[in-house]
Amino acid sequence: MTRPPLFASIVLILIVLVLPAPAYGPAEKEPIILGQSCALTGPSRYLGIELRSGLLAAFAEANQQGGVNGREIVLLTIDDGYEPYLAIANTRHLIEKTTFS
Repeated sequence: MTRPPLFASIVLILIVLVLPAPAYGPAEKEPIILGQSCALTGPSRYLGIELRSGLLAAFAEANQQGGVNGREIVLLTIDDGYEPYLAIANTRHLIEKTTFS
């Protein structure tokens, strides 16, 4: 199954948002918040639901082992119904209105 280029671009943008995050010292243990726009409704909802479930499972495993340098990983998901215009709006919202750490 091939994924549309827009989907790959959005995933890449969300990953890149985390890379420049500053390192916190041992006293500061704020969670690492990752944003995701995916289809939780609509005809492709099962793709988005499974993608989200996989991420949550991976993050839960990492968090059980102490997270990343003692910081919990948290997933912030916004439904885009697999509509490109909603995916773009959601991604802009995540970038411009959400504080990631």
